[in-house]
Amino acid sequence: MAGRIIIFLSCLLCASAFLLLRYLCGISANPVQFWTGSEERLRQVVKDVPLYNRKLGAAFQRYGLCWLINAALGAAYPPAGILGIGILCTLGLYLLYRSYRKTLLKCS
Repeated sequence: MAGRIIIFLSCLLCASAFLLLRYLCGISANPVQFWTGSEERLRQVVKDVPLYNRKLGAAFQRYGLCWLINAALGAAYPPAGILGIGILCTLGLYLLYRSYRKTLLKCS
């Protein structure tokens, strides 16, 4: 039972972080950073800030929803939840980064 709770809370924490980033993309007038870096450089690179924030926010929302689904899956069946964590931390993060690069190229 403790394993189910730990998996659920871990996935819920990850989901809330990415859904919070989604919210930040919706209210920010400046381009939201994907990772670390110079905010000034990002302002110079991104020309269409509303489109950039909208597309990046949609990517964060999809990734956050995947974490929510994995939280429910992990609470119901812990081995599948652990496998889902591994997939989301590797393939999911790679796909999120690829979506970010595509958005950055489109909006610069």
